[in-house]
Amino acid sequence: MLNEYVITKTAYWRRALDTDKIPEILQNLGYWAPTQTTRLVSNQGGWQSPAQTWTSLPWMQSWLEDEQLWVSEIYRHMGWTESRPVMGGYWFNINPRGAFNWPHQHPRTRISTVCWLQASEGSGDLVFDCVNQPQWPPEQDTEYTRAALGLQPQAGQQIAFPAQIQHRVTPNLTDELRVSIAVNWC
Repeated sequence: MLNEYVITKTAYWRRALDTDKIPEILQNLGYWAPTQTTRLVSNQGGWQSPAQTWTSLPWMQSWLEDEQLWVSEIYRHMGWTESRPVMGGYWFNINPRGAFNWPHQHPRTRISTVCWLQASEGSGDLVFDCVNQPQWPPEQDTEYTRAALGLQPQAGQQIAFPAQIQHRVTPNLTDELRVSIAVNWC
């Protein structure tokens, strides 16, 4: 019999959003985005908005309040009961065919989230790279041996994950834009 003890546990969380809010956000984003310059961080070939603060865009207020409640639940689950989540900033990503994100992390952040406002199969997976993988080839892919975990984007879905995990987004192979909102919570 094996006595297994966890050295470290890494999880991600997923939830479905109220999709009634998505058309309004996309419409407002359509008016606002052309007035903004793009910033280059990990994105290649797509558009990423400048980072926004809590009060930057009034049409995002109720969405951010709802997300803060969800992230508060995650904080309690993680044992971070001494503080409530403070938003470190959020931004929008619009990625056409061929656009992707290089591997990266989010420093000085506890939890990062991504919400897909528009996405379809083949529009680019969110991939978590497992850097503590075995030094020998695994016989099968298990939670102990996997080198990476890919999540297919779905419009109306949101993912939260520990921000120190290296992650990337594979190229969009479709002719449809992949549109998302990313938020850092400190």
